[in-house]
Amino acid sequence: MDATLQLVAEEGPAAVTHQRVAQIARVSRSTLYRYWPQPEDLLFESLTQIVNGFDFTGPGRLRDELIGELERRCGEMNQPLVRTAFNTVMSRAPHDPAAAELRNRLLHSIRQGLGQSVQRGIERGELRPGLDADVLVAKVLGPLTWWSFVEERDVSAALIEETVRDALAGWEIE
Repeated sequence: MDATLQLVAEEGPAAVTHQRVAQIARVSRSTLYRYWPQPEDLLFESLTQIVNGFDFTGPGRLRDELIGELERRCGEMNQPLVRTAFNTVMSRAPHDPAAAELRNRLLHSIRQGLGQSVQRGIERGELRPGLDADVLVAKVLGPLTWWSFVEERDVSAALIEETVRDALAGWEIE
């Protein structure tokens, strides 16, 4: 997996072949074929190591959970390799079942964790009922994704705090 990630970082996803990965990893191609029959299998399994789910399930206020998790992930979002992986998965997902599965797994993890946190926030009396977790995901991750993965600019703690504040405006009960 490290050899595949190295190849993606240096030359892009299109460079991932069994021959190239075998050379870098110093293993036989037959070993790679045994576990990953297609180059895409290698690529997407390696991407799962860097594109994993978010966790918003802490015991604190939703605002603090969002900011804390996004700040923990800030370094990942700012890495060129993660940007490449994200863009690769998103561009391939409409026509590649493996990419669609990876995208869907990530989205499910985000929605599930954030949905639970929203529900706990409502139960604790910190949020008004009716806040849709999917809308919140779009309002928070949409701008950060655009900034990092489209604009290729680093996400900062200040941008995270501003985005979360704006997304929760009108929903928080003080």
